[in-house]
Amino acid sequence: MKNEPDPPLKPDSEYPEWLFKLLEPRPMIKELEKAYQEGGLTLPELRRLWRLKNKARIKESNFLKAK
Repeated sequence: MKNEPDPPLKPDSEYPEWLFKLLEPRPMIKELEKAYQEGGLTLPELRRLWRLKNKARIKESNFLKAK
């Protein structure tokens, strides 16, 4: 792999649709919280909100313990 050339690029039509969705920015916690209050989250978005909130809670807890 190290000394081999890159594979040739194909036209966009030959790649699956989901591949291009990876390039789209994902919603951040504030956007997800606003959508949650309005009642319009899908299950994957709700799961992302829980994960982001949990990460923030853990970071805050670790910061307070370090003092």
